[in-house]
Amino acid sequence: MSSSASNFVHLHVHSEYSLADSILKIKKLVNSAADQHMPAIALTDIGNLFAVVKFFESCLARGIKPILGAEVQVRDTDKEASASERVVLLAMDSVGYAHLIALISSSFTTAEQRGVLTEADLFAKSAGLIVLSGGIYGHLWGFASVSDHQALSNRVRRWVEQFGDRYYIELMRTHRFGEDVATTALLQVASELEVGVVATNDVCFLSPSDFEAHETRVCIHEGRALDDPRRERRYSAQQYLRTPNEMAELFADI
Repeated sequence: MSSSASNFVHLHVHSEYSLADSILKIKKLVNSAADQHMPAIALTDIGNLFAVVKFFESCLARGIKPILGAEVQVRDTDKEASASERVVLLAMDSVGYAHLIALISSSFTTAEQRGVLTEADLFAKSAGLIVLSGGIYGHLWGFASVSDHQALSNRVRRWVEQFGDRYYIELMRTHRFGEDVATTALLQVASELEVGVVATNDVCFLSPSDFEAHETRVCIHEGRALDDPRRERRYSAQQYLRTPNEMAELFADI
């Protein structure tokens, strides 16, 4: 195993507590990570921390460092309330974890739009948090997928002003539409602005063979049939818990 592979850590992972988005059970996730000799792994369920205790205890039992986080929806403070996109928040320390709890709580109790934070909300509680840009459907995706370089640069600059080197541009290669164009645009901005990049796999299940079961769960949630031609295909069979070697090989050119 190469050194780059042995040090790889999955930082964008959803469990079954993300409801229709994932079928991944906590203990299976942690056991698989331990079996693959991953030094750490993050849990970033959508808008909740319900699995944190189980995840934390499971990781400690298997000798893995647990990274606590969440995926949240964020909108520009000055935009329409309906315009929101995802970012991933990771707690660096106890201050960051306290802010993570506060942000998720406020998104469901005091936010104008349920489950959605404004940039101002997040910036006010930025201490102790690392931010990933969200990859596909993330807060840079709309600009990156159409190669809007100026708008993309402006948004990255605004977030770097708040988070400094705690803000990372997130790259994915899961065979979903628009990834190649977006990756080219994101790498260009990252190079120009000297912003760090991270590779993630937007993990929703354990292995490619679980994809059909995952899609079935998505369809049940949406009230759609699996073969419905009108159904939006937002996921791919590549969103599994790739091994460190697979991730190193997938992004070897970067």
